[in-house]
Amino acid sequence: MNLKVLLSEKYRFLPFFRFRQIFFYKRNRSSVKSIFLALSQLFIFVIFPQAYASDIIPLNDTEKQIVDRGQLVVRELDQSLESGNTFEVIGLMHAPRKDIVEVLIDYKAYSEFMPHVSKVETVENRGNQSVLNFILELPLNYEKKYRISISLSEPDMHTSRIEWHSIDWPGLTPVETIKETTGYWLVYEKTADTSLVLHHVYTDPGPIPFGLGWIIEILTKTSVPKALSQTRTRVEKAESLKTP
Repeated sequence: MNLKVLLSEKYRFLPFFRFRQIFFYKRNRSSVKSIFLALSQLFIFVIFPQAYASDIIPLNDTEKQIVDRGQLVVRELDQSLESGNTFEVIGLMHAPRKDIVEVLIDYKAYSEFMPHVSKVETVENRGNQSVLNFILELPLNYEKKYRISISLSEPDMHTSRIEWHSIDWPGLTPVETIKETTGYWLVYEKTADTSLVLHHVYTDPGPIPFGLGWIIEILTKTSVPKALSQTRTRVEKAESLKTP
């Protein structure tokens, strides 16, 4: 089995996700030091797989305090070698992992709570993997469409990962679609009724008509935190209805 297949199938849930990000998501070829650090993380994980059990979603002390207060941690990741933007957001949800995942894989319901999503169409569905068409409704009646391949995996009994990447949607012009988007939801169950959730998104919107540069911020910096916040609201509302 070649290295790319091995990593994408067996080690895609590595803490920090730096190895995969360097070689596949970001296509970063920056420094020997970065590559060495990524390889060393992979080596340690293979030899000591339990060493990262509590660091699936790493947080520094300040971030832990923010999350414990019920607020969101928002990170803008280095994008110096890319034309798009990468953001990730982390927060607690007061719900079991399986209930959060149930909301996140109800793709057709995204139009009810995900920011700017007006419609999701299922093109293909094979077990835990689907091909979906997304239609976004932006201000000034501006519309964007794109197609993704999305899959659900469970690396261990406490963790679920929903990962996607954009694929070609024949017939769309570059202005109508998004050039590239990749990302994932990571749900780590801390207790029976509390989960830590990370939402990571890379987006390159492609050509933007003159005067509509605000679209880039809406699709990245604004939408990523809103997606987690509005998902949390939906999940916790459903949980409250279960309580007698």
